[in-house]
Amino acid sequence: TAKQRTATLWADAGYVVAEEKLPVQKAQKPLYTPATATPLTVEEGTTIITVSNDRMKATFSKSQGTLSTYLFNDVKLMSKPLLLNTFRLPTDNDGRQCEGWDNAGLRKLTVKGKGAEVQRADDGQTVTVTLASTHTGLNGTAFDVKMHFVVCADGTIITNALVHPAVSGATS
Repeated sequence: TAKQRTATLWADAGYVVAEEKLPVQKAQKPLYTPATATPLTVEEGTTIITVSNDRMKATFSKSQGTLSTYLFNDVKLMSKPLLLNTFRLPTDNDGRQCEGWDNAGLRKLTVKGKGAEVQRADDGQTVTVTLASTHTGLNGTAFDVKMHFVVCADGTIITNALVHPAVSGATS
């Protein structure tokens, strides 16, 4: 704690000017434990991977490198595939940056799947689908994307994406 040493026109001596409060204990979020459900089955074709059980069905597109449809209790929960979005609306502070974004083609990237891997848990309660893809814009702009989906038998899907520029040293 920092205190005023002497009295001034605006504060008495001993007035607290600054202080710091340290956390006593950090909050910890417990790991997610899915409820046990009917084991998952996996069907892998040349263009799609389907993970399902009696309650849910998730379809992954190898050509787009992503989750393309998801049904839970026969209700479609996605209207279109889950895709990388690198564009955001510009603000007044972005100024001349907008032209660079348009020249990079960030508004509409095309995607090409590069590979897929499926790992099944021995108990059938989880399936991990890893999909690699490249998202390409204009003028050499591209991103390598690796999507990880952990599909749980209770219907939960845990997602993680690693996005890397495909061209090193690129500037806007």
